Amino acid sequence: MIISRIKRILAVVVPIALGAGAVAYMVSTKRGAPRKPVTETAYPMRVIAAPAFNLVPRASGYGLAEADRSWRAVARVAGRLIEVHPDMRSGGAINEGDMLLRIDPSDTEIAIAAAKASLHGLQADLDQLDVEFANNKSALEIEKASLSVTSEELKRFEDLLLKDATSAAEVEDRRRSNLTQRQTVQSIDSAQALVPARRASLEAQLAGAQASLDQANRDRSYCEITAPFDAVLGQVSLEVGQYVSSQELLFELFDDVRSRIDAALPQDEVFRLLDAAARTRIAAAIQDPSRRRELVGDLFEARVSTQVGGFKRSWKGQVVGVRESLDAETRALRLTVVVEQTREALFSDAGPPLNRGAYCRIEVRAKPRSNVLAVPRSAIRDGSIFVLDSESRLARAELDLAFVQGELAVVRGGLEPGTPIVVAPPSPAILGMLVEAVPDDALLERMRADAAGETEKAQGNGQ
Repeated sequence: MIISRIKRILAVVVPIALGAGAVAYMVSTKRGAPRKPVTETAYPMRVIAAPAFNLVPRASGYGLAEADRSWRAVARVAGRLIEVHPDMRSGGAINEGDMLLRIDPSDTEIAIAAAKASLHGLQADLDQLDVEFANNKSALEIEKASLSVTSEELKRFEDLLLKDATSAAEVEDRRRSNLTQRQTVQSIDSAQALVPARRASLEAQLAGAQASLDQANRDRSYCEITAPFDAVLGQVSLEVGQYVSSQELLFELFDDVRSRIDAALPQDEVFRLLDAAARTRIAAAIQDPSRRRELVGDLFEARVSTQVGGFKRSWKGQVVGVRESLDAETRALRLTVVVEQTREALFSDAGPPLNRGAYCRIEVRAKPRSNVLAVPRSAIRDGSIFVLDSESRLARAELDLAFVQGELAVVRGGLEPGTPIVVAPPSPAILGMLVEAVPDDALLERMRADAAGETEKAQGNGQ
């Protein structure tokens, strides 16, 4: 029983063992398939060498254009209009010195004649007073001499009376004659004493008459209104024969070639324009206002641009001041920029003119700064940038950014010029991965133009 069971087991196990041995032999003696060596794939990425540019610091903002000068014409005298400039209509162009309105001067001319007559009469009174003073002076000398004679004669008769050589009646006659002469001298002397007061009164009246004449002459000059500068007329409706009242607003003129824009610019962008040298010059200008134009006149240049429909136009402007307060809503700094344009260039193929109320973009530029290291703003991820190491593998560099201007990020530290920068990082980005650098020369040229302010966005499209 046991022997038969062993035979059955061996009958199964022995063939299996022989088969396994045969398979093992065949595997051990079979030649293996040829194997390829493992290679690493390099991923193509757009790369530029970290550039150092000559950077033009810029700040931009927006504001509304207004006339740099305006002038309100108010009637200083009342009267009827007898002449009106042919272009005296809303929107009419006026040249400096043009006679715009003439008011009937009849009333002022009557006032001038009356003032002159009064002046001549008072002057005649003064001349008469001078003659009277001279005559009285001569008469006074004569009367004083006569008084001396009567006084001596009275004394002689009094001496004769003491010697009973004359009568008391004769002495009384001589005394009355002496008193009469003394009264005459006193009257002339009193009249002479009043001359200064009479002269002062006449001179005061003369001054008043002269003032009336001056006022009448001024009123006469107010009858003609001339243009103080080249301008365009605002709302106006005046005709020959129309009566105007004193202090009536007649029209308003606006400078049509010199515009002013109060632009609101972010404070940080404006202060970024100022390097150490610029701050020193501004501080000196504050200390010495007489040299303000000399010290700060060339620190900035401005570019003003507008867009109306499909038309763009830009002008060179001048920064002439900083407003005294920040913008109430945005807390932005407000700079005043002035633009000058000739009348010939108001309407040209370049586009529409800079009209009052136009919405403008203002770009303020400072002097260029040399060797400024910058990277594309779009390549920055959380304050760092992907670069290639010496083996062309992906690495990360932490940046110390100074500021961002347009599409450029200016680097203060953390990156060396010439370092390969990955401008379009892959997703996901695996540090250490092998990279095939594809130079992006077009991006580098755009960055260079942006740094110099030569792109269409920075410069505008105009004159």
